[in-house]
Amino acid sequence: MNSIQLKGIIKMVSVSPHGEPEGLVLEDGSFVKVPPHTVLLAALFQPGRAVEIWAEKLTDTPNPVYHHAVVSMGGTPATADPADKAGEQARKERHRRSHEGQKLGPGRLGVVQGKVVAVGCAPDGRVDRLLLESGASAHIPTGVGTTQPFKPGDEVEIAGEIRSFPLGEFIKVSQAVRTGAPAAAAP
Repeated sequence: MNSIQLKGIIKMVSVSPHGEPEGLVLEDGSFVKVPPHTVLLAALFQPGRAVEIWAEKLTDTPNPVYHHAVVSMGGTPATADPADKAGEQARKERHRRSHEGQKLGPGRLGVVQGKVVAVGCAPDGRVDRLLLESGASAHIPTGVGTTQPFKPGDEVEIAGEIRSFPLGEFIKVSQAVRTGAPAAAAP
């Protein structure tokens, strides 16, 4: 796959289990995956910021999803290039070490209801997260089946383990269901 360039405004930041930026939802509904170990300046990841992105498109359905992203804001690199294999291993190791001794305790169990603004998927096409209007990032672990397809505009109820951070909530999903009628297809 070849990288393409896109520009946009950050609508929300998807967070990892540690509260780090790991993805962006742009105002046009696109979802851009950003591995946490590539983030150089986490403070730049804020809603309302203009971004330039070079990434590979995974899919257009149900919304555009990009990965292997390089993100820049106002000419300032916000992420390292994941294609830079020479530095990749060192970045991953530094990221891993930054979390040593930070055992994540269980989050609070709860149920969240809200509207889907974007759907994320893995390279194999499996839906792996729902991004909600509230700023919550609902991560669907491998093996947690969802019996319904999801798309932006759907009202959903998500049960799982919830962690709250300044950028938003991280939810490790145990169950996700659409409540009400599915959202109308985009024109």
